[in-house]
Amino acid sequence: MTSAESSADGGRGFGGRRFVVVLYVLLVGVAALMGVLFTVTVDDPASPALFFLFELPPTALGFGLYGGVTIAVVLGVPLLFVVAVSTFVDDVDAVGRGDVESDGGGPSAESPKD
Repeated sequence: MTSAESSADGGRGFGGRRFVVVLYVLLVGVAALMGVLFTVTVDDPASPALFFLFELPPTALGFGLYGGVTIAVVLGVPLLFVVAVSTFVDDVDAVGRGDVESDGGGPSAESPKD
């Protein structure tokens, strides 16, 4: 088993899904920290509205929550779509091809991978 296979399967590597999850958590944490630091640098900020629905207090906790949740959703929703597509698509090379050969043999003579 190669290191790429072991890290993709949850082994002791730093690649694949583990890298994406760590990067996601790191970016959400940085956004929350920036929200907290915003209250330090700006005098008397207006209260943020999370998704234009929920009024949050104009405190360090309110802006930290606003930054973290907003970035978590903005990055998380497309990431969930990528995971869903990668789960349902078995063969990337077969996408969009209507004339898949059913002989079960190796690559065809017309295949660019030869």
